[in-house]
Amino acid sequence: MGLTLSQIGEFSFVLAEMGRKEGFLIGQGGDDYYYQLFLAVTTVTMILTPFIIMLAPKISELAESKLPVSPKMKKGLKAVKEQKPEGLNNHLIIVGMGLNGSNLAKAAKRTEIEYLVIESDADLVQKMQARGEPIIFGDASYENVLRHAEIVKAHTLVCVIDNPVATFSIIKTSRKLNPELHIIVRTRYVEDVPDLFNAGANEVVPEEFETSVEIFSRVLNHYLIPFDEINKLTAEIRSDGYGVLRDSSDSLDMEKTKISIPGNEINTVKIVKESSVRGKSLKEMDLRSKYGVTVVAISRSGKAISNPDPDLKFMEGDIVHILGSHKNCACILPLFVGKELPDCNYTPETF
Repeated sequence: MGLTLSQIGEFSFVLAEMGRKEGFLIGQGGDDYYYQLFLAVTTVTMILTPFIIMLAPKISELAESKLPVSPKMKKGLKAVKEQKPEGLNNHLIIVGMGLNGSNLAKAAKRTEIEYLVIESDADLVQKMQARGEPIIFGDASYENVLRHAEIVKAHTLVCVIDNPVATFSIIKTSRKLNPELHIIVRTRYVEDVPDLFNAGANEVVPEEFETSVEIFSRVLNHYLIPFDEINKLTAEIRSDGYGVLRDSSDSLDMEKTKISIPGNEINTVKIVKESSVRGKSLKEMDLRSKYGVTVVAISRSGKAISNPDPDLKFMEGDIVHILGSHKNCACILPLFVGKELPDCNYTPETF
């Protein structure tokens, strides 16, 4: 940074002229020798500035190796290693390597989603690069940084920084460079949501809102409230809070209760009027052999029926407790909520 600021700027000409008039830059013979010398040196530094900026990283590393510099200064002088992303396509770009960005990167790595992180903290970038993290240094609000991250080929960009001004700039620049890009941003307050959508974001997650939703969802789940009712409540709150944001009630994910069964989980679902299983018995549905799940209990009129009889018929209002893998449980959800059953591709060997 010091090298990039080492040139004498244009404003110095004004100061030099004022100094000459006051007699500060007059030579011994009364001429303007020092004034002319100042102008010459200033012009030379301005000509050299582009080359100094280009060579700044190498100059700083050379100074670090040759001069007696303290460890703290060395850390500041050392240039961040530039990484040129290669082979990126349909990838995820994460802006910000804070707590949310770090967790998102871990999730992407575990699910084998190709990703790249953009971070403006040089020390953090160095630390992450040493761990082999796919991360580059830069300000994502600048077009050249986004192009370096191959944003034109990216599938999704997630912005999880705390700077609202930079967030708006990142959204607008990203949308301009890649009109098809899916942009997800985090904001701290619900009132910022409309403006972020207008800037070009596809999804906006207000921090204060989602925290409260997550808390009450977990409380309801702990009380074994059927997941479809939890989703319905969540959808209503989201609709009231920020209208067009993605309605989580469309998701078929089932919330699990705190029961530890390796490879499986127990889920709850409520029988509705439109349910395909209403009026049918466990034997008729044959859920175990067809879909790889087992009904372990049914709550009816406030009473629990454990290990229900195969001839017991499902009734509207029943709360059914189902044991199975997350995939199989999610697959049979439409049977209970009155929707079309998807092709689960279930094979008995996987249960």
